[in-house]
Amino acid sequence: MLARPPQIHTDIMDPTNSRLLTKALSEFLPEECLPRHEMPQSVASPSFCRSTHLPPGHHLVYFPLALRSSELCPDGTDPYHSPRRTPLTRRMWAGGLIQGFSGLKLDGSAAACVERIADVQVHGAVGSEKIFVVVHREYLTMDPSGPKFDYGKRRRGFLENPSQHGRVETVERRTLVFMREPSDEEKKLNVEKEQKIVRGRSQ
Repeated sequence: MLARPPQIHTDIMDPTNSRLLTKALSEFLPEECLPRHEMPQSVASPSFCRSTHLPPGHHLVYFPLALRSSELCPDGTDPYHSPRRTPLTRRMWAGGLIQGFSGLKLDGSAAACVERIADVQVHGAVGSEKIFVVVHREYLTMDPSGPKFDYGKRRRGFLENPSQHGRVETVERRTLVFMREPSDEEKKLNVEKEQKIVRGRSQ
């Protein structure tokens, strides 16, 4: 997995995705936790959202996978992260770290996410082993005056030196864990366990 070449996701930092996420979360989060989006009088305005930074966590609704459904893992996730051709197909989130939350701006600029497999570790005995995969992501604002980057191709020069093409605004590390699917008996026992109810904060 460590030998897999980095992959690039590109996007335009339009505020629409962020606004829609805020709208979707508005009934589930306290009002003070929701970002305030400035509504410009005109999208064509030179000052269009120029000072609006991407709210924390909203990068998750940008840089989507450019894959067909048939190219995804059975659970709909990115096969780039997965230990392919193994029985460890159950994918879970194990942790993460983000630096530079306020770097990216919602100003209509082009941006890129460069993603690499940073570390892979196997823990546990055969039959109950777990594979921990650390994914390193760099989010860049593309420099319009920098070297031209063809979004349809993975330019080797871009991958070797992303900062030549833009400014690194946000760095993220995701830790995923892959395990074997539980047996039918294990699934039955999990269903029969007492369910824990997580309640949202009262208004």
